Amino acid sequence: MASAAHAWRRDPRSLLDALLGAADEVTVRRVDAAWNALDTAARLSSAAAVNE
Repeated sequence: MASAAHAWRRDPRSLLDALLGAADEVTVRRVDAAWNALDTAARLSSAAAVNE
């Protein structure tokens, strides 16, 4: 469990990709879109915090 937690912190996308390995193409695209939207929101939030 500790190894999985460390891997998640180091590279969360790789673990997500592993979980989606058997998923259908539509699910993979939907999760990819959600991941990218959350990633963009996090970057924008970080940038806003730095500019304050």
